[in-house]
Amino acid sequence: TFYNLTLSPTITTNRTYTFGSGAITVSNNFTINPTAATTTKTLTVSLGSGGLTTTERLTIQGTGTGISNLSTTASNYALTVGFIVLETTGTLTANASTITLTKTSGTLFTRSGTFTAGTSTVVMNPNAAVTLTSGTVTFYNLSLTPTITSGRTYTFGSGAITINGDFTINPTAASSLLLTVNMGADIAVATTKTTTITGTTSGTSKLDTISGSNYAFSTGLLTIASAGTLDANDSSITVADDWSNAGTFTQDTSLVTLNSAATASVGGGPTTFYDLTITHTAAKEVQFSTNALHIIHVTNIFTVTGTSGNLMSLFSSSSSTKWHFHPTGTA
Repeated sequence: TFYNLTLSPTITTNRTYTFGSGAITVSNNFTINPTAATTTKTLTVSLGSGGLTTTERLTIQGTGTGISNLSTTASNYALTVGFIVLETTGTLTANASTITLTKTSGTLFTRSGTFTAGTSTVVMNPNAAVTLTSGTVTFYNLSLTPTITSGRTYTFGSGAITINGDFTINPTAASSLLLTVNMGADIAVATTKTTTITGTTSGTSKLDTISGSNYAFSTGLLTIASAGTLDANDSSITVADDWSNAGTFTQDTSLVTLNSAATASVGGGPTTFYDLTITHTAAKEVQFSTNALHIIHVTNIFTVTGTSGNLMSLFSSSSSTKWHFHPTGTA
């Protein structure tokens, strides 16, 4: 166990530092900052099997022509930190590790350098109101899963967020408490992956695209569970797989586009859309729930667009039972 730990050699060639098998705990700040004087030289720091935990800041940077790379290695060792500052001369290579950010104030993930996400999972779980990101960031899996003792707000920074794996919002609470996640820019989840907005025990969650800013949100499968809410404002919401809403979808004046490449389903519960567009360049079928309570309302414009020889087909999820559609706008 260290209080502060700083790795700051002056290097004349590429170097590797490797932690041993014991667990490493840093009670305050962990800094990697090599110096090189002429051509670019890299200090690679490899985690050991015990992983590494630091309570406060992890800074990955370099001085002069020195650059640094913290690697969780191919063994995917765990990294738990308060918050990360990834400077332009720093790289974090995450492999398939779990990286957990716990700081209860400030910004959890600041990226000016290189974050190589691999197939890692970044977990952000402080029981506090925090800013999640600064700079554009590409994650693989991103999980917002705190245990909260009061209503909390997480806010993304102004850089666009790309998630190449799954995006999960799932707070836990012993009583009815809400985690609000405010977008700060567009968020794009991979078209083959899943966004889940839910809660555990009595926890509830809300993803807000922010009125006035109306950031765009896109995903593959979208699941709004019974404890989840999506506030769409005047945003564009694009879903490339199934739509499942058992919670609350606040449509306002948003446009929802369903553009899956294959058969997709719309269900989970009743949903009111403002504008709803179903489209793709290939023929496909969209199946709607047959539950009589799962009425689909469209209050403004309903558009179905195929191409010549590639028709869009709308069916119930059971061929012998009707689905329930209530357009009150223009189709």
